[in-house]
Amino acid sequence: MMAMDPSIAKAQLHSTAHLKGVYADGITVPLCYKGLLRELVVDVSDDIQDITHRLYVWVNERAADLCVLFCAYAAHARNSKAKGEDGLGLKFPPKSFVHRFNCIAHQLFLHHQSLDRQGRAVPSFVRPQFLDAKHRVWGQLWDTVDGASKLAAQAGEVSLLPKQAPAITPSVLAAAEPLLDTHTPVGLQNMALIYLGVHGQFRIKELYSLTRNSFAEYMDPKDAESRIMYKLDPLACKNWNGGLKDAGRPPPCKFIVPNPDYVATGDSYADAKYCPFLCVKLLWEKLPSPCAVDALFLKANAEYQKKNLWYIAQPLGIKTLSERVKAVTGYSSHCMKRTGATALAEDETCSDEFRLAMGGWKSRDAMAAYAHH
Repeated sequence: MMAMDPSIAKAQLHSTAHLKGVYADGITVPLCYKGLLRELVVDVSDDIQDITHRLYVWVNERAADLCVLFCAYAAHARNSKAKGEDGLGLKFPPKSFVHRFNCIAHQLFLHHQSLDRQGRAVPSFVRPQFLDAKHRVWGQLWDTVDGASKLAAQAGEVSLLPKQAPAITPSVLAAAEPLLDTHTPVGLQNMALIYLGVHGQFRIKELYSLTRNSFAEYMDPKDAESRIMYKLDPLACKNWNGGLKDAGRPPPCKFIVPNPDYVATGDSYADAKYCPFLCVKLLWEKLPSPCAVDALFLKANAEYQKKNLWYIAQPLGIKTLSERVKAVTGYSSHCMKRTGATALAEDETCSDEFRLAMGGWKSRDAMAAYAHH
């Protein structure tokens, strides 16, 4: 039946042979599917449990027939929310297919558990891996989804490239100047968020999890200028959080160092604007002490000028931090990590080995993809 469908045939051929072709738009679904579709939906109500049970039965008893219908869906399904050139809508991107089939598999697994408690489950049931390329049945579905997605990408209907956050530009920071006033509690926090997010390549969850103990003053014996800097706890970085043993290599040492191109004026508030080390140092000094809360980012005190107390012992929520970053940059927090990664990828004064270790890239090709701004 699948051989009679030119869309599936072309998709599978493209997946296995990696041939270049033209995506077939608007091909009519062959009539031979109608018999199978009738059998699948006959006497099935709109109740989700009823529908799930029918799929459960077919997965266990008629997996090949269900695979045929899933392949037809993958080859012909359209996103009605966005019309294509043929008026039938655009193809779903690959992630949409993965999400849909994963949801079906999970629903079937939950249904099996429910039946098992009632003593009515199929003993041989195994949660289906619908997109397993090596499976004797579902491998056909993988070939269809993979090939159809590649053909749709060639036709410009979907993109196979991962979405990348934009880099922060000087003009963006210039426009956000009122939000980066280091003479105020909120402005100082915003400046520290940008410095840490860009230079540390932090995501918002990592910034939210930072504590006073994440930093320790350090003097690098290899530093010719013998500068005092902050050494960052390796566990503060997401790439290492949860188990350094599993990584198979030691984490790179990360530091917050003074800006070598800036001469400090002695005005700690003004200096914090142009030096990452002095910015974090001032923020650290402004935290209340003693304080029962260990978080780095605390709620600003509205009466800080009267009481000389910049922050109160109440940590900022992750949503608040996200909104702060978006207010300054106009984008999500991933733009900070992207900006730091871009600068690192383009910095040819450092060795490739150093840049790969600091950026967490697995290959030079992966790193090169970031160096285009």
